[in-house]
Amino acid sequence: MVSVFRSFGGWLVMAGLRLKRVTWLKGPSSGSGGLSRFIRRNPLTHRGVTGTGGGFTYKFSDALNLSLLYLADDGDASNPGEGLGLFNGAYSAGAQLGISPIDNLDISLTYVRSYQPGDSVNLSGSTGSELAQEPFGETATSANRLGAQASLRLTEQIHIGGWFGYIDAIAEDDNGNVSEGDNADIITWLASLSFIDVGKEGAVFSVAGGVPPRATEIEGTAQEDEDTSYLVEAQYKFPISKNILITPGAYVIFNPNHNEDNDTIWVGAIRTTFKF
Repeated sequence: MVSVFRSFGGWLVMAGLRLKRVTWLKGPSSGSGGLSRFIRRNPLTHRGVTGTGGGFTYKFSDALNLSLLYLADDGDASNPGEGLGLFNGAYSAGAQLGISPIDNLDISLTYVRSYQPGDSVNLSGSTGSELAQEPFGETATSANRLGAQASLRLTEQIHIGGWFGYIDAIAEDDNGNVSEGDNADIITWLASLSFIDVGKEGAVFSVAGGVPPRATEIEGTAQEDEDTSYLVEAQYKFPISKNILITPGAYVIFNPNHNEDNDTIWVGAIRTTFKF
């Protein structure tokens, strides 16, 4: 018989917890992940309200696990005022189902419900367009966030992956042309290809690209992202030693801010990471 306690893991945090730091939502950091902020993790499900909260993970088997999470904004959680507090202010509440049907395939399905007051709305974690971040302007906004992510190891040296994100945003107040209950649709996606141990054991060459968060339809306003941005990045992680990693790379953004009138942006970088 398997002990239930070996299958269960929980955490309680009093302050300072971010979605990306929770085990089930954790993505690569700026020191080891993508050179661009967009590439590192799905911005529509892995970036949101941060602060005080807790959650747990239950492992049904090696192939299936479920995680639940609730976070309240640090500034709101300790304030007993109206529209604030642990459950009445800004928050993120989510669930993720992890599935590994075969040894070389990992799939995750994520749902997060969030609320942000009008003075701090940022639905896409400062990625994508301004409309994707704040579709109704400075209006209190709730969101149903859906995400799917998959990683497939074709061989020991070749891995492919990708994710898709969608937000159904809802205006929670009247504000100018915006009426309470208006909806906005926001989408994003990414695909990646990695080659392991290229040139040296532990070295990784990766290419990834996709569409940063884009507002495809916003009720109550004539605004929407009419064009489509694409971001493509290539990088080569090369370990100099056990403690030093050098990553040269570059990325390009076509139609920045989802506007084809904007010039293409090219960025080159060399990142050095020290681990001790």
